Amino acid sequence: MNWFKKGIPFHINLLSIFLMVVGTLCGALTWYNYSANSATAISAAQALLEQVNQKIIERFQRAYDPIFSLTDIVTSIRPIKELPALDKLHPSQDYLRQILSHNPQVFAVYIGYDTGDFFYVVNLGPEAEFRKSLNAPEEAQYGVMTVLANDPDIPRKRWVFLDKNGFSLGVHPLEKTEFDPRVRPWYINALETTSAKASELYVYSSSKKPGVTISQRFQGDDEIDGVFGVDMTVSHFAHFLQQQKFSASSQLLFFNGKGELTAHPDASKSMRVATDEKNGNPILVLGRVADLHDPIVNELFFRHQYGFWKNGMVFEVNGEKHIGQITSVPDKYAKDTKIAITVPLSEFLGPISETGKNSLIFAAIALALAMPIILIISVRIGKALRELVAETGRIRQFQLTGPVKVSSAVSEIKMLTQSIGAMKSALNTFGQYVPKALVYQLIESGKGVGLGGDRRTLTLMFTDVSGFTSMSETMSAEDLTYKISEYLKHLTIAIFDNNGTIDKYIGDSIMAFWNAPARLDDHATHACRAALGCALASRKLNEQWRQIGQKEMFTRIGLHTGEAVVGNIGSTDRMDYTAMGATVNQAARIEALNTIYGSQILITNAVLKQIGPEFVTRMVDKVLPKGVKEPVELHELLGLRDGPEALQVPEARMRELEIWAPVIGLYQAQRWEEVKEICRRLLELVPESTLATLYIRRCEQFQANPPPPEWNGTQVFLRK
Repeated sequence: MNWFKKGIPFHINLLSIFLMVVGTLCGALTWYNYSANSATAISAAQALLEQVNQKIIERFQRAYDPIFSLTDIVTSIRPIKELPALDKLHPSQDYLRQILSHNPQVFAVYIGYDTGDFFYVVNLGPEAEFRKSLNAPEEAQYGVMTVLANDPDIPRKRWVFLDKNGFSLGVHPLEKTEFDPRVRPWYINALETTSAKASELYVYSSSKKPGVTISQRFQGDDEIDGVFGVDMTVSHFAHFLQQQKFSASSQLLFFNGKGELTAHPDASKSMRVATDEKNGNPILVLGRVADLHDPIVNELFFRHQYGFWKNGMVFEVNGEKHIGQITSVPDKYAKDTKIAITVPLSEFLGPISETGKNSLIFAAIALALAMPIILIISVRIGKALRELVAETGRIRQFQLTGPVKVSSAVSEIKMLTQSIGAMKSALNTFGQYVPKALVYQLIESGKGVGLGGDRRTLTLMFTDVSGFTSMSETMSAEDLTYKISEYLKHLTIAIFDNNGTIDKYIGDSIMAFWNAPARLDDHATHACRAALGCALASRKLNEQWRQIGQKEMFTRIGLHTGEAVVGNIGSTDRMDYTAMGATVNQAARIEALNTIYGSQILITNAVLKQIGPEFVTRMVDKVLPKGVKEPVELHELLGLRDGPEALQVPEARMRELEIWAPVIGLYQAQRWEEVKEICRRLLELVPESTLATLYIRRCEQFQANPPPPEWNGTQVFLRK
């Protein structure tokens, strides 16, 4: 009370002014940061959506341009200019079939002549329903339709079906048809220009499927002109859009000025059933934006149609704000077509709003609690923070020696000081690890950096290059270094992409493992995918080296799952994060056994138990490698049942597996002649099969010298 009589002390005034200024400043800065960050986030969102749209258009162009180029080339060759006939093969048939074989996005290719004749080749492989509707054989890969421009009352249409190699599987009887290519949209569309042109989305007359046609006119011999066309179905565009989606809540679609959907991630929504005004029959037509019954898409389309739209516009639907972008597709690829993207604005502003609210609450509480000593504490905290900033600057410059000398009575500052000190020490220690990628993994996993380890179930991989020693003796040191570095780089990418940890490089070999330092529930699955990725990378490199006349490097891979000790070994001056134990040795043995069976990837039954049916494998033997106490089942990992085409098992290989399936059971039952018979069949199919040759030789040996009564089919290896 005496303060009011004598006047308020200076430090109270100073404290009050300080609190008022700081409080106001904190509030103003928080609001300003929120507003500025929100504006920045919206600008970033606008730029992101515009960038995404442009990338989609670029990818769209990359998908279309090869077809445009192909169309331009085909229209210049002589075979397509010859009219089709019912009594002989069209000279362009094999060429058109090869186009379908090498371009999976293409549904059909065909030629329409100004005489009314028509020649059509379609890929029936992925079109089971269409094949069934044509009564084509199940093994038919291609369908060839010929339509001759004769009297419509005379049969003039014929279907021929081919297998994947182009051999005929059957010919349908001649049929009557009123089909005339000259009245189809793709034909009329191509007459407007001399270059390739994409049609609007429409329904194909043959398959009744929606799609787009890229067509181009050509001038034939004997004053006979025509149009060459290439069909791409809506399912291709749906798959294309599914790949472009960049967030869970984003929406992406193509539409035209009539409000019709020209492409949607769900192919079924791109079409709808309507009634033909001529005959009242149901027909397929383009779906409409309104049929999606999506208020967000409807609002975007409404604003666009009535001129209320501006790219990057923020609009509100049912109380939630969204941001959208609409970009026109070049007319060359799709006439009167737009790409539309919408994303909830909360995906961009949500974290900013939450951070701003938390900042205000924290600032108010901190100011209220710190009022009595705010001046003293603020000075000390400011000094401590400046010292910590200076320390982090030194860490950023990799000056990692010496302790962190920051003194403060505030526990948070102490904790921050201790954390920075621990980080500095850990980085200093981890800096001794090679390769650096392992150090980053160890830091992210929170693994301690002291000596020692723990026992953990791991999946281990060993790789090796066949004949590397002899190859290295014929190469210069520079060429060898470059070649092995390029090889290891691509295999390393495959391992890292599947969450693997590389233990070490041993010359041309790699030792890697999964489930350490970071735990991984499905580590065997990741390891198998990495093995297939390494094999694919090796094949691609070999193809490149083969084309330039260099020697190839065939990779052998072995996988095994089991308990091992994993951790830091070495000294305080030099540590190595590695795995040790019988499981590691066994994995190395498995890799070496590839040379016996002529395989590339061998896995044990311990790995097989951990993976799902997505992988294609076959059992090759039951073995007892040197140094192993219990027999191990060996399985060859061949590929995936579904997934990237490059990792799938070819049909020919699947037929080989069907033949091989009973061999191991018959072999263990000592039915030697049956095993030999199956293996001989395999050699007829795959003459270079090392596995079939091996089992024939074994059976002949056992027939000459039968195994003991206790023999259970286990092959014992006495050498590494």
